[in-house]
Amino acid sequence: MSKFATFCVLLCMAHGIGQCTPRSCAGDQLPQMPKPVAEHQVLKNFVGEWDCEMESFMEPGKPTKHKSTVSGKMVGDFWAAIDVKGDLAGMPFAGHGTFGFDAAKKKAIGTWVDSMGDFLWMYDGKIEGNKLLLNAKGPSPMDPTKMIPYRDT
Repeated sequence: MSKFATFCVLLCMAHGIGQCTPRSCAGDQLPQMPKPVAEHQVLKNFVGEWDCEMESFMEPGKPTKHKSTVSGKMVGDFWAAIDVKGDLAGMPFAGHGTFGFDAAKKKAIGTWVDSMGDFLWMYDGKIEGNKLLLNAKGPSPMDPTKMIPYRDT
């Protein structure tokens, strides 16, 4: 089997297409591709290059300020991907996020990884107007053995 045919079979298996053969993957029998919905258009707001100033609150009323750069692009019509580089409390910081919308579940979804820890953040939420509202559970900055709720807007 050629490398391309092997790739097609693996791709079909990964997407859960039950009765897939190399010919049907490479031929004209591909399943119907989903169409973007209005919520996917909101993700295009992530496209671009920015200088960013953020505030985080480790203690109520005591913000810590951070500077970074953000670079965003679309991955097809369904996903936004961002890369963040900067400093966090004087230490180099890099992060990568993916954001999308699951039309079947009618939920915004996303992931985040960064250079400050080994935790894979998994988000779900909603899109309201031009706002992406995401919820996650992650390690507490005060006690990493405890999981606490987070909300990102």
